[in-house]
Amino acid sequence: MASLIIGYPNEIIEIAGAISKSKDHASIFKPYYAVALIHEKEENQLQEVKELGLTKLYVLKTTDKTSTQQLAKAILDVASNQSYKYIFAKSTKMMKELISYVAQKLDMPLSPETNEIIVKDSKPVLTRSIMAGRVIMYQEIMDSAAILLASTKSEASKLDSVQTEIEELDTSKYQDGSIRILERKEKERSAVKLEDADIIVSVGRGFKSKDDLKLAFELADLLNAQVGCSRPIAADLKWLPEEHWVGLSGKKVRPKIYLAIGISGQPQHIAGINNAKTIIAINKDPNAPIFKYADYGVVADLYELIPKLIEKLKK
Repeated sequence: MASLIIGYPNEIIEIAGAISKSKDHASIFKPYYAVALIHEKEENQLQEVKELGLTKLYVLKTTDKTSTQQLAKAILDVASNQSYKYIFAKSTKMMKELISYVAQKLDMPLSPETNEIIVKDSKPVLTRSIMAGRVIMYQEIMDSAAILLASTKSEASKLDSVQTEIEELDTSKYQDGSIRILERKEKERSAVKLEDADIIVSVGRGFKSKDDLKLAFELADLLNAQVGCSRPIAADLKWLPEEHWVGLSGKKVRPKIYLAIGISGQPQHIAGINNAKTIIAINKDPNAPIFKYADYGVVADLYELIPKLIEKLKK
């Protein structure tokens, strides 16, 4: 039996770090195979993956017109060639769709949003946060499983010392005709990467206008922080790009400090911040749910408090 890692090069490297933390992990999951999704403009990113010590690396080249269905069929073709006990991928929107399809076709149980893999009695046990992070669930893998890993911040790690065999896959042969992509247009994206931030200043509906968000950005600049937001700010009002969205359907973050300003604290948002070391909430409503989860809470009008805080920090 073997393990199959699926994803873009940076995702494969991160997963390799997560599943090779100890000798126990290595002995359970090896040998390792991988399917690397490579856009035609990004072939230079493969070098680090080639150095991981994979038994075999399948290179699946994509273009702007490669559909999700094509990718799913190509991955299923690879997964059907050999008996894989474990399939790993990052828990992104695209991978949730792809791996769900593959797992269903292979009759494999799927564990979404897995936080960590631990070894107990020589068996892998998965941990997941449920009920908006109030409960940690432990799942023992009885036979095989497809595992979607949440953000792990794992360092790159060599999996094995074997020479990697490389095979390129032709996505064109997986055309099924049901969907044809005519054109792709890039969404506006910011340079923010919340998963790596030590401090996050996050904004919610307590802000009355988009222009008022400059308060949060000025505060974040003084704290050397990134700016995040709750769902309504990104999804409904479109005041910030989706890269800033923190929550169940957005980014799962684990900063040292999470400063929630004008955020009520609904379960969907709390699910994205339950791994933060310290949560500080600012809200003028003393009954806001966010205070139940905060380590520190300030009941105040953000329009009065934040300018004073900025002034103090500047001094």
